[in-house]
Amino acid sequence: QKFNRVVFKKYNIVLLVSALMSLSVIVITNLLFQSLVQIPLTLSTLLFVLYILLWCYIGYFELYFGVKNANKKILMYSIVSAIVYTLFLKLGGEITLLKLAVGMLAAVIVNLTMVIIGLNKLKVFN
Repeated sequence: QKFNRVVFKKYNIVLLVSALMSLSVIVITNLLFQSLVQIPLTLSTLLFVLYILLWCYIGYFELYFGVKNANKKILMYSIVSAIVYTLFLKLGGEITLLKLAVGMLAAVIVNLTMVIIGLNKLKVFN
C-alpha cells in the first residue's frame, strides 16, 4: 500500500536501459538498412521516446490506485490529458510531426502530474 523505493529504482534502471536500447536499434537500423528504411533521429523521435517513458511511469504509479481502490481517478486523469492533447492540436494551427510529439508530451506530463498529486492525497508516498 506504500510506495516501494527499491522496486522503483530497479524499474528506473530497466526503463532507462530499454530507452537506450531502443535508440541504439534506431541508429543500428539506420546504418545497416539505410537503403530499405531510414528512421530519422530527430527531436520528434526523442520526444516520442520520452513520451513512452513517461507513460510507463504512469502505468507503474497507477498500480497504487488499484491497491487503494481508487481506479476511477485514473479515468478522470486520462480524460483531462486527452482534452489537453486535443486542445493543443486544435488551437495550434497546422499539425506537424513535431507538434504531435509536443502535444503528446504535454498531455502525458499533465497526466503524470495529476497521478502523482492523486497518490500524494492517498498518502502512498508517506
